[in-house]
Amino acid sequence: MPRLLYPCALALTLLGPGLPATVAATDLPTDSATQPGEADFVAGLQSYRAGQYNAALDAFNRAFSAGRSDAETTYYLGLTHLQLRQFDEARGYFELVVASGQNLDKAHFYLGQIALEQDKPAEAAEWFRRSLETATGGVAQAARAGLQQAEQRRPSLSGSRFAEFNLGYDSDVVFLPDSAIPFVFDQSAAFVNVYAGGFEAIGNSDYVFDIVLNATEYDGLSQGQNVGFGGGLSHEYQRWNWDFGWRLGSNFTFFGGEPYQGSPQLSLKAGRNDWTLFYDYNYYAALDSLFDFLDGSRHRAGFSRTYEAETWAIGAGYAYEINDLESPEASPRRISFTTGFNMVLDSNSTLSLNLGYQDIDYEAGPRVDERLQASLEVERRLGSNLDIHAAFTRVDNNSTVNSQDYERNIVTLGLGWGF
Repeated sequence: MPRLLYPCALALTLLGPGLPATVAATDLPTDSATQPGEADFVAGLQSYRAGQYNAALDAFNRAFSAGRSDAETTYYLGLTHLQLRQFDEARGYFELVVASGQNLDKAHFYLGQIALEQDKPAEAAEWFRRSLETATGGVAQAARAGLQQAEQRRPSLSGSRFAEFNLGYDSDVVFLPDSAIPFVFDQSAAFVNVYAGGFEAIGNSDYVFDIVLNATEYDGLSQGQNVGFGGGLSHEYQRWNWDFGWRLGSNFTFFGGEPYQGSPQLSLKAGRNDWTLFYDYNYYAALDSLFDFLDGSRHRAGFSRTYEAETWAIGAGYAYEINDLESPEASPRRISFTTGFNMVLDSNSTLSLNLGYQDIDYEAGPRVDERLQASLEVERRLGSNLDIHAAFTRVDNNSTVNSQDYERNIVTLGLGWGF
């Protein structure tokens, strides 16, 4: 779902380097003064709180060497290296703290901060999510802000637009292979669509709303317009992402087909780590060309998995769909396989490639379709809030019914704006 990008300095303000050390130091226990190296540890704390980080590092190292090598000393060694911007050394100590099982919320948070400093937003996002599993209060607030900042710095993989305007051309030709005539009819069309959406985060929940307007002008007399309104709620709980969405769409077609069609939709998704499970329900209501009322429903379920690196991501998915409409010839059973690849070309450009296969079996008659689809999109940022994008989509439908063999070539150019 679309996600708008907001600036985030909260994580650094609450717990980050360069600020009073007492924020990070007040809630950690201090061992008995009889422990070996305790005097050096106390001296290190005093220097740390005074902002004398080199002196603090020397004292903590002496305490560690003298035998005070517990999670507390290790934690402060990590903090001190972080204050000195020695990120690799800090990372090593915080990983030792994580291995000890103590102070996990803070250790995970600082590992996220280090990953951000080293320009590894995907890794940073994972550390912030782990911090949120156990964090409370200011640490939780800072981890949520850090997660938002990490996602903001990955425009190719989690970017979003507040408004988008597209122009395109769809070349849709139906073939009759057994005929000397190369095609039966041409449904090529020019189209324009506008998308606008918003995003609001409250606590651990995200609220999304959008509107889509589309107008299509076919070659000949046929015209079509549709409008869609949608919204949703996304909530993260114990590393599970729960998404509930709704959409209300209306289609108006002049000359052929259904002059009006409405399509309310409900959807539910649950995701953990790189896996997502989903279910969609659609109810269709339409008036056919004779103004008879038709209705029906669609059920669709499936799963997907993604793998994300710093500059690229790959994903694959499976879906099974059942349509139950009054018209049997319009009630297919559909199996879909999809895969996609996103890559950062440079600091302002991204490339997306998506491939899909569908096996469509119609309830009535002998018709079975196999549909292949491939799309390529390039996006280029023109500024902090503006981008331009171009896409080409190719669809080949091979059917046991000759008149349903067709190919589509869709070219789209658009502008996007977001913040």
